[in-house]
Amino acid sequence: EGLLLLETNDPNARQVNVRILTTQAEAELVASPASLEFYSDDGQTIKKSVDLVNLGAVPVTVTGFRLTEDTDDEFVLKTPTMAKELRRDEKVTVEIEYVARGEDDDYGTLIFDTDSEDQSRISVPLIGAQPSAEIDVLPESINFGAVEIGSESELVRVVIENKGVQKPLRITSINFTPAIAPPNNEQFVLHDLPDLNTPIEILPGGTLDFSVSYKPQVEGAHATQIIIANNDSDESMKSIPITG
Repeated sequence: EGLLLLETNDPNARQVNVRILTTQAEAELVASPASLEFYSDDGQTIKKSVDLVNLGAVPVTVTGFRLTEDTDDEFVLKTPTMAKELRRDEKVTVEIEYVARGEDDDYGTLIFDTDSEDQSRISVPLIGAQPSAEIDVLPESINFGAVEIGSESELVRVVIENKGVQKPLRITSINFTPAIAPPNNEQFVLHDLPDLNTPIEILPGGTLDFSVSYKPQVEGAHATQIIIANNDSDESMKSIPITG
């Protein structure tokens, strides 16, 4: 900041002060895209690239790039790390490979290290996902109401559907939750259960059904849950509350 003094022959303005302001040129690093998302339809390998661009007026040097230590092994840095000076509008491109394994989502971070005081580290989140089985059960809960002791209610049909788009839904067990006093589980009966000595697979869009009834042996209100063990990554122990 400063002042420029101008002298003139204007009788009304012999001197004119002009204020001078300056701004410091800076580097402006931008990752494009800001994050990398990989979606593997059938477990295939996917490669994507990210550009680090200098939009500022001052050159900056990228001293290297790397994946953080907590990045899942499914992500692989394919571009050898390097040092590169980026002038205005210049960029460095880095390629990441995603090799889908397992059924869980994967996460990581790509780091660009630079000599910029204000942007010494640029982070690019990495997200990897692959299709999973998606369990849906109807009804979501069952209330049998009042039933006389020794009598049995009508059967209620329970339908399990795989709403996923690629992977089979694998059912490994269908049971009542562990009994608590009073013996609530003994008041309910499961019918038409499939043989689950070997897990059953439901293809996308397919269904599996069984039934449950209420057969109270002692007075009082009873409650339990049906637990369906499966390979849905979000609901691996699907529960259905039951009361009577």
